[in-house]
Amino acid sequence: LQEIYRPGISWSTAFLTLMHHRCSEYGLLFFSASKARTLELFSEILYDELSNPGKLKSCVDIANDELAHKNLPIQSEAGMINAFYHDENGNRLKVGYIDETTRRIGERVFSISDMEQFFKEHNNQFSPNVILRPLIQDSILPTIAMIVGPGEAKYMAQLPHAYTTIVTGK
Repeated sequence: LQEIYRPGISWSTAFLTLMHHRCSEYGLLFFSASKARTLELFSEILYDELSNPGKLKSCVDIANDELAHKNLPIQSEAGMINAFYHDENGNRLKVGYIDETTRRIGERVFSISDMEQFFKEHNNQFSPNVILRPLIQDSILPTIAMIVGPGEAKYMAQLPHAYTTIVTGK
């Protein structure tokens, strides 16, 4: 453990190293979201999220209405844009929707065309929020089965329409 958890090594890197060491003989795959981000493996879905504000939100809102009708809990509300930008200082900043023509990252305000250009130049610095994350995970590595806790099960209950619309493109 002292070899793995040492100064200069991030917690996530140390954890992945530990899990790989303990579980690699069983064929388990550990996948780093930060590595996927830097390799731009989910830039297509993030570009769609930035280009079509409210698309995911409308899918989640339909599912939330269905859950509420069944008196089931709603874990989270989707925003108009469900993404973060990671700046050069390591800060994670929410990408905000101001109106149909304007977006915000931290204190910076962007027109749609400026945001599109900024994304093209920095797409490996964008990541999904909690409601978009499962869609991106499953677009990179399609999932056959999952073992989840109660919170994650609630998130997943909000996403059936999003999977149909965003992941499969129907």
